Amino acid sequence: MHASFDWGKVRSSREITGRGTAPWDHELEHRTAFLGVESLAGYVINTGNARVIADRSDGFQLFPVVWDEHEQSSMAHPIMLGNTIAGCLLGSSTRPKFFLSRSHQALFAAYTKLLNLAFSADDYVPLDMVELYPMPLPANQQQFLTHFRSRVTQVMIHNQLTVGKAEDEVWCQIEKDLLQYQMQHA
Repeated sequence: MHASFDWGKVRSSREITGRGTAPWDHELEHRTAFLGVESLAGYVINTGNARVIADRSDGFQLFPVVWDEHEQSSMAHPIMLGNTIAGCLLGSSTRPKFFLSRSHQALFAAYTKLLNLAFSADDYVPLDMVELYPMPLPANQQQFLTHFRSRVTQVMIHNQLTVGKAEDEVWCQIEKDLLQYQMQHA
């Protein structure tokens, strides 16, 4: 999650890592996506409250969700420090009602607290600085993400930046492009 400095508020969250079991790949890093208010992760980041969606087949959902083809239930928990947030932990299951048990919810909350150790104080944003916007579906984002590495190299050379700073600049530009795309196609 990062702040869009032009707007002064965080407008999206970027999925940065993941682990899976069948039918998903074990390593999910290659599945980068920007998430906004249309997603369960976005809802949780906007509100700072954990949420469970017990069963995909229930039809009407109280909370937004963009389902993967294999997902049947989902849970998201905010990664918070006081009134600040660094993102969220999102879990999905191929089994309906998987996240309804108290033990699964307690374990999920414990993993989320443990994730606080992976973030520095600079990674946290005050909740009142978060105002996520809708983002395009992940399938519609791929055209913006395909040449990420070459764009980073160009920014590094043109602006004489380190890899990390060039990546940040390219991610911000991709976010802007996705927000503009979403506004044009909404």
